[in-house]
Amino acid sequence: MKTIVFFVGLFSLLFVGGGVIYYISKQDTILPEHIRKMENIPANATQLSFQNLANEKLKLSSFYGKYVLVNFWATWCVPCIKELPALQALAEYFSGELIVLAISNEEIHEIQNFFKSTKNLSSYFIPAQASRSDMLQVFPVQAFPETYLLDRSHQLLKKVIGPQKWDSIEWKKNIKQLMGQSA
Repeated sequence: MKTIVFFVGLFSLLFVGGGVIYYISKQDTILPEHIRKMENIPANATQLSFQNLANEKLKLSSFYGKYVLVNFWATWCVPCIKELPALQALAEYFSGELIVLAISNEEIHEIQNFFKSTKNLSSYFIPAQASRSDMLQVFPVQAFPETYLLDRSHQLLKKVIGPQKWDSIEWKKNIKQLMGQSA
């Protein structure tokens, strides 16, 4: 009996593991072509609209001519929450050279409540809300947090999935280098 249980467990593990490996290997075919090829974000990206904490409607095109780091996050996502202070510090470090948009598809009142206790948000760090459908038409968000660094003409410079220590020396150097290459 133990042998049967062992082989059933082993077979299940191999089956599930094989499925995960297959899924990961197919990710490049799932992503939109402009992301796979690291080309320009589609023209409609500049029309991505979102609402800031003051309930003002903005569009990504409002930041044309500036480098923009677009971070997709959620209030229920622990890794997202942990990286928000580093994103704010990054925005302060680049003070105007880089705009950091922290966009969630949750209700605006949830995002406002989340940031209610946060003091002194940098004017270059903009928490915002966008509808899920608007987000996904432009950015193929697969996981939270997910971040896109765009150059001044909204060409994709870098895509990062997962939490990062954005205010680290390495990321600051990396972003400076990417900004310098696209200038």
